Amino acid sequence: CKGPQAAQHLHGEPGAEHPETIQTLFKLALFLNEINDYTGARQHYERVHLLAEKTLGPSHPFIYEVLVRLAVVLSEGFGDYAGAARLNAQLLDLRSG
Repeated sequence: CKGPQAAQHLHGEPGAEHPETIQTLFKLALFLNEINDYTGARQHYERVHLLAEKTLGPSHPFIYEVLVRLAVVLSEGFGDYAGAARLNAQLLDLRSG
């Protein structure tokens, strides 16, 4: 490894898929949503969802929380009720699975 990746391995800093990194990105999404930056919040929730699903697995309880928050951003921030409904259907599948 060279450059920043080598430094990351040497110092034990978490990478993008590390749970601490995912949690930090989630907190950033929460903040962006709080200040009505729905585009930023959506991007971060989507990224957190992908990373968390890969790292924690698709049925982890944290995935449920991320999808709930993303559905709210889609409906309240963008008026994308169809997108929010799709996420809600996915949430129901998670709960029943």
